[in-house]
Amino acid sequence: FEVLGLIIFVGYSITYAIHILHKYQEHLRDLQHIEDPKERRREAVTQCLQVMAGAIMGSAMTTLGSSAFLLLCLLVVFVKIAGILVAVAALSSIYALVALPTALLVIGPSEPWGLFSLRTRLAMVVSSCCGRRHGAVLEPTIAL
Repeated sequence: FEVLGLIIFVGYSITYAIHILHKYQEHLRDLQHIEDPKERRREAVTQCLQVMAGAIMGSAMTTLGSSAFLLLCLLVVFVKIAGILVAVAALSSIYALVALPTALLVIGPSEPWGLFSLRTRLAMVVSSCCGRRHGAVLEPTIAL
């Protein structure tokens, strides 16, 4: 049963975040006329959330609603699956609509396809949190 829960968790938890990131990249391409990188990120996140927040919330609500019927089952396996689905839908929608946009505002790329700059900024944040000198940036080793 744990393997089934892991498959559901990994497969389902990332879908909302992928939609947010895809729309963010699309809006960055459209906002190349804005000179300031911080303003460009802010505008891309704002437009992304305006387009995707309703769809993500609707998807989460339908998943939560349909999982409620599984909670009433007599078979324990269905009740456990329902619990996993409820937890994953709630947590992944909160992450995609709150934590991810916040991270994109702070360290997100300001250019389309700016994955390397995102990894470099992430490495800078990690190195500053670990007490390293400001100039000593860890090499990004994140394989994306």
